[in-house]
Amino acid sequence: MPPRKKSEPSNAETTHSGFSLDTRPIQAKMPENDPAAEAQRLNQEVETARIGNGYINILDLENPLIFGTYNDRPEKMSEINKMMTSFERHGIQSMDEKNALVIIIERSRLSGNQSLDVPWTDINALPHVRFLDTAGLTLASGQHRVAALRKLMQMHTDELVVQLKRLERLQNIDNPSPAQQEEHRDLREHIVELKGATQIKGKWGMKLYDA
Repeated sequence: MPPRKKSEPSNAETTHSGFSLDTRPIQAKMPENDPAAEAQRLNQEVETARIGNGYINILDLENPLIFGTYNDRPEKMSEINKMMTSFERHGIQSMDEKNALVIIIERSRLSGNQSLDVPWTDINALPHVRFLDTAGLTLASGQHRVAALRKLMQMHTDELVVQLKRLERLQNIDNPSPAQQEEHRDLREHIVELKGATQIKGKWGMKLYDA
């Protein structure tokens, strides 16, 4: 009987138990779900949808603001009060980029004769965003900031009404005393500040993205 030929080497080795070990070179396999790659993809989509930057006056706007489409977080009075405390302690900082509100809107609803492709490096260069209609504006988030601002401004408005009545009473005095004249001057200055605060604090920075 001729001798048995030796078997050709293979990529598997047989152990004494009869199981084969895979000795083929190990190849790299990219993860199917890479969080970093997914984040990068989403960032690219967001950047493609970016329209630009600007500001609106929340307190002097015909368009209602709509929340809940992208963030269904319920509005809580405790959060509103916390935000108001922060406003009073640190200022509103409504034109700080990290506090910007995000509007999701069709480009066709924006006035065509405005340039919103402005960087946030100079807040004085941010344009006042103009809309072609008075339909609702969908915001991605920020309902507590807006509610706190409105509540704070309502407090200032109520105070303004009170001070205007005081001013009227002083002006109706036929022969005001020196103390009343001084009070009248101080009151006028205070009213000017209250009116100015209402105008300035309604201005809020916005980032706009195509719907």
